[in-house]
Amino acid sequence: MNLYLYFILLVIFIFLFNFINEYFSACAIKYCKDNFIKVNIDNKDVCITKCSKGFKYDNTKSECVNCDLSNVIDYKDNDFTDPNNIKYCIINNCKEGYPLDTTKNICSLECNIGYNKNNNCLKCNKEGTNTYIDNLCNAKDCLSGYTLNNNDITKPFCVKNCDIGKIFDKNYICQNCNILNAYNYKDNKCTVNNCNGGFILNTSTNTCSSCSNTNGVYNWDTTGIDVIV
Repeated sequence: MNLYLYFILLVIFIFLFNFINEYFSACAIKYCKDNFIKVNIDNKDVCITKCSKGFKYDNTKSECVNCDLSNVIDYKDNDFTDPNNIKYCIINNCKEGYPLDTTKNICSLECNIGYNKNNNCLKCNKEGTNTYIDNLCNAKDCLSGYTLNNNDITKPFCVKNCDIGKIFDKNYICQNCNILNAYNYKDNKCTVNNCNGGFILNTSTNTCSSCSNTNGVYNWDTTGIDVIV
């Protein structure tokens, strides 16, 4: 009698097992509606929303949330080709001054050359500078009218050229030209243009030579002479 009862219970168990298995198999997700994709979460197939570009799916909230990565201009379209490895928030372009690190998918905080990493990667804008050597706004070369001051090779910068008749000293400070008996100058390199009366320009030495001897009498007729060479 007991064996018969066990046999009946076994049959009932097998029947229920098959019924439940067929029931859940019939309810298994095969396809999702448009704008949804089937994924496996916690060993269970579910249909989740296909998030738009710039959004990712949050399992805890069961909704799309903003990617919200720093210094990003825009993202690539989300890749749903592999439901087991959906690619969200792939950066397409970074803000100006922030290089894209594709291996880490971040807009690097190490600013591009010519952008100031000490000032939120804003574009360098130092007076007279043409190009930069780093992301600290140190000058590489200067615009016309400026000279590179590289006394400190770690912090070169551009300084405005001196006016005509002045010249840089070793500290790139403009000092007056002081060539003896020079009347005026051609440039900011102290090239003499004219000498004082009684003196004549020697272009080979850039000096003003006396036209007279020690007795104050001219050694030669200077009529029409501008310079001597």
